[in-house]
Amino acid sequence: MAVPELYRQVNDLLCSRLLPEIKYNGKGGKKVSKGRRNTFGFIGHCMKYAYPPRYSSNNLRYPELYLALRQLGDAIVPFRYDAITVNQNNICGPHRDKGNLGASLLVTGGDYEGGSFVLEGEEVQTKYNPVVFDGHRLHWNLPFTGTRWSVIFFKMEMLPKWQHLYPADVNDPNRSWSLLTDSDGTPLVQSSTHSDAPCS
Repeated sequence: MAVPELYRQVNDLLCSRLLPEIKYNGKGGKKVSKGRRNTFGFIGHCMKYAYPPRYSSNNLRYPELYLALRQLGDAIVPFRYDAITVNQNNICGPHRDKGNLGASLLVTGGDYEGGSFVLEGEEVQTKYNPVVFDGHRLHWNLPFTGTRWSVIFFKMEMLPKWQHLYPADVNDPNRSWSLLTDSDGTPLVQSSTHSDAPCS
């Protein structure tokens, strides 16, 4: 499938408000939208607790979107990736990513104006234009109007207590393998201990 068609597939799914909205308590306790954010592929936010990293439940909850994201990633990402973060209508303040290993790739889409990606003060065009960057550098996005989504593909850094489950180069930014599965569903890397327990 051609890349423009892959973008259209992802765009149609994300603009359908498929993912649940994230809300937080604003002034006076009123619930205020923070947009939508979900992670697909392999997730590690539970690594600091009792459970090893695992496949995201979103892979099965939103199979059509996950497949579309994998197809897009395999077409535009120049490195093997473990995880995919999807943001919808989020404005991210200045931050540095934690838990990423090596380079990340960002691409945005939708029908919006503004919302530039900023990397250490420099605005970068990402609308249907994949950009490889170092997530440990300070970055954010500017306010926008309309409907905007962003997708980030990255490798996941493994905490020391789980490294024994994987090949010795698991935390090598240049490793050529992924924690994800091939198209036939076979894990590229299988851990000897795998838990489906929920993350806290």
